[in-house]
Amino acid sequence: SFDVCRYNKCKWVDDNTQADAVLFRASSVRNWEIEPFRRKPGQRWVLYTADPAAKMFRLDGSDVGSNFNATATYQLHSDYRRIFGRLQRIKPPALDFEKIFAGKKRQVAWFVSHCDTWSKRELYVERMRRLIPVDIFGACGNLTCEGVEHRKENDRAVCLPMLNEHYKFYLSFENSFCKDYVTEKFFKLFQGVNVIPVVQGGFDYKKNLPSNVFVDSSDFKSPEDLARYLLQLGKDKDRYVNMLKRKATWAFRDV
Repeated sequence: SFDVCRYNKCKWVDDNTQADAVLFRASSVRNWEIEPFRRKPGQRWVLYTADPAAKMFRLDGSDVGSNFNATATYQLHSDYRRIFGRLQRIKPPALDFEKIFAGKKRQVAWFVSHCDTWSKRELYVERMRRLIPVDIFGACGNLTCEGVEHRKENDRAVCLPMLNEHYKFYLSFENSFCKDYVTEKFFKLFQGVNVIPVVQGGFDYKKNLPSNVFVDSSDFKSPEDLARYLLQLGKDKDRYVNMLKRKATWAFRDV
């Protein structure tokens, strides 16, 4: 439905020959899938994806790309930018952040289901773990959240209350370094979850997000330096609480 959209005069149709615009999912489009279609005069073909560019390695731009009039992706230069949502300023909730800090006895959590990645984040975390405890949940770890039967389901919302109560930091590490890309899982941490994200990826976090609400791994020369910093920050009640308070003034909103 287009009811909540700024432009709500559009409607979905199943007949491609009648559509003014046709969306093609980039992860599966091939020349032989395009050839049967006949473009009516004035019809726009839009190449669509919400996945990082690293997953599009099969897409031969010289063959396929010339068929399209526009793109709809997460990239800033797309004709139609596809984003998961945005952070909006809100009135912070009335919470006892010092009490929240006192209840957090664990350092770092990571929910992960892809164990061998383009970014080699798994190797980065392995080095971090030499200095700081990182609890790994999901298919790549041996921990599960309460109420979750299978390790691969550990990134679901049922795990967020556990983060909220027990952990100081959460690793929001992308599986590939793609410019402008940030996973929707990062934004879930801005839905009332009192934990500090530690980010790594191709997104320009500093330019596009509020300051002092996350830790950027690119600020550190090595995984060991990041681990040492997190240990220090996790012991500094005033600094940590101030970060939580500032983070609580921002919330994720769908768009």
